Amino acid sequence: MELVTFNPSYPDIKKRHLVCAAAEDGVADESLERIFGKSARELVGQLEGDSRLELSGGVWRTRPNSRETRAPHESLNIRGSPAHDPVLVLPLNAHGEPEEKALEEVSLRQAMVRLFPGANFVGHLPNGSISSYRVSSLDVSSSPMVARVIPLVKSSKATVKPIKDTKVSFLTVWKERWIPLSVPGAQLHLKFGWGRVDLSVIGSETFEREKDGKRKRAEKIMFETPYSITYQAPCLRLGLSSRVAQLLQISSHDQDHNLYKVKDDDDDDDDDDLGVLRGIKALGPAFVILHSCLHLILNSSSIMMLSASDVDETDVAFESATLVDSMEGGSGVCETIFSSFEECCNNAADFAEKCTECSQTLKNGCGGCLYRSHCPCSNEGLSKMH
Repeated sequence: MELVTFNPSYPDIKKRHLVCAAAEDGVADESLERIFGKSARELVGQLEGDSRLELSGGVWRTRPNSRETRAPHESLNIRGSPAHDPVLVLPLNAHGEPEEKALEEVSLRQAMVRLFPGANFVGHLPNGSISSYRVSSLDVSSSPMVARVIPLVKSSKATVKPIKDTKVSFLTVWKERWIPLSVPGAQLHLKFGWGRVDLSVIGSETFEREKDGKRKRAEKIMFETPYSITYQAPCLRLGLSSRVAQLLQISSHDQDHNLYKVKDDDDDDDDDDLGVLRGIKALGPAFVILHSCLHLILNSSSIMMLSASDVDETDVAFESATLVDSMEGGSGVCETIFSSFEECCNNAADFAEKCTECSQTLKNGCGGCLYRSHCPCSNEGLSKMH
């Protein structure tokens, strides 16, 4: 079960309701803003530019012969919907020929991050069983778009991750909050709004698990032609005030000195902690704190019945970081985190404190606390102790 957050003000959702209303009885132009709000004027202008609506006799109606004229309600989704046609996942048989029936249909964004060439894919067969595949190709220029997958004789233990380049720019800021911290003058700035997301999958990385349990990168491939998509969705940006960053920088110098001094008199059991400290020193304490807090909040999101897979972290910098709903049009996760941020932080702190996977030797956290499979920073600069 997941908590569904529905906001009818999301532009993508409101545009779909406008189209449905126009297809039914039409929407009087003079009543447009009274019924659908101030943003409706701009939205119908966009729909008119896309040849989906037209103004006739003072009433907005769907254009004749457009796909919305038939049954626009069938494509209405209160949690946002892809703006592109689906990608078909077609398995290849033993002779390398595609099967007639697709395993499933996915959005273009999902195909880019899950079905890039070389990725491992788990599909559900018609009889209900599960089978493992490897993606041989992803063609987004064909109609329909197709991802071809080859059955694996046995499941692969290697992990194949996409190399993503994501940029987020706010188009509209809906709400802002300044949260005071325990240090005088120190604040955390939250900004929630509607943004444009430019996502590119530029390559892939393959990791293999060694005998000691650690993962080692075995291969890195850069695509000749990246897979790219632009969409709009709710975004949440977290930023530390300059006062916080300054205080963190000062305290980190003393902390680094003391911890390095302890290591000089200790045995080799602290090698992992020393590595973490070097990462903290290189990246800066503000980055580590923001990055670690984001991961703890997202990894504990199930406590609030939210799906962490419905949100992406991006633009993680030295004093700010951005979350974006991973579903085109919005999934509601960013808004829930914004409106319930204190509760999310309390859950994250409790989650980190009670983590059963952490031991005495893992003071900085473990995979259960901090690791996220699609982290844009390759899970570097993470510590629940700093």
